[in-house]
Amino acid sequence: MTSRCFVVFTLMILLLAAAPVWAVTNEIPDLPRISGAVKIDGSLDDLAWRKALKIDVNIETNPGENVPAKVKTVAYLMEDGVNLYIAFDARDPNPKAIRAFLRDRDSAYNDDFVGVVIDSYNDERRAFEFFSNPLGVQMDLTNDDVNHREDDSWNAIWDSAGKITESGYIVEMEIPLNQLRFPAADGKQTWGIDVLRMYPRDSRTRIGATPLDREINCYLCQVGKIQGIRECRTWAGPGNRADSYSIEKRYPGRPTG
Repeated sequence: MTSRCFVVFTLMILLLAAAPVWAVTNEIPDLPRISGAVKIDGSLDDLAWRKALKIDVNIETNPGENVPAKVKTVAYLMEDGVNLYIAFDARDPNPKAIRAFLRDRDSAYNDDFVGVVIDSYNDERRAFEFFSNPLGVQMDLTNDDVNHREDDSWNAIWDSAGKITESGYIVEMEIPLNQLRFPAADGKQTWGIDVLRMYPRDSRTRIGATPLDREINCYLCQVGKIQGIRECRTWAGPGNRADSYSIEKRYPGRPTG
C-alpha cells in the first residue's frame, strides 16, 4: 500500500469512527439526515458517511446461538429525504476466501452477502429486504413473517455497489424511499429494521446486530427500531400506491435465511 493510499485509508477510518453509534437501549435512535450527493461506488470515502448511524453487526445467531461473531462487520445508515443509504464494512481475515460472483439478480444467496430488512409499517408482520454480494449483485424480497415466507419475485429499483479490499469488502446501497410502502403519518414514523451478514465458509453463518430468541416464533417482532425522515411527502413508486410519509427510525435486528 502506497503512503498516499495509507493516508487516505487512515483518514476514512477516523471519519467513520466519529459516526453516531447505535446501541441496544429503550430509546429509539434517529436516522441522520444528510445533504449533498453520495456516490455509490463501493468506497466509503464520501464525507457524508461520517454522519451516518453506526451499527456493529457482531452477533452470530446461526449456527451459533447469540455468540460473538468471528469476523467484524459495521453497518452505516443515513437518509437525505429522498433515499435511504446503507453501507457495510465487512472485514475478513482471509479475503481470498470471500465468495462473490457476477450473477443474475436474486441468485447470489450462496455468496457472501450483507443486507437490510425494513419493516416500514412497523407492524411486525411484513418487511422489505435488500441484499448485495461483495460485487454489488442485488437480491430483493418481501417477507411475510406471519406465514414465514419470503418472495424474491418482487423487484425494486435501487442502486448498489461492492468492492473486495485487502481487509474484506465494502458494499454501498441507495434505496429510493418511493420503492417502499408505509402508512401516512403526521410527524415521525417508527420503522423496524435489521442489518445482517451472511458468511459462508465451513458452514453458512448468519451474523446480526441483535440476539435472536429461537423460542420466539417470529422474526420481525425481534428486530430493532429506528426513526428518521421528518418531511412529509407523497410517493407513487413503481408498483406502490401513493403513500404520504415521514420517517423516524430506530434500530434492533434479527436474521433472515
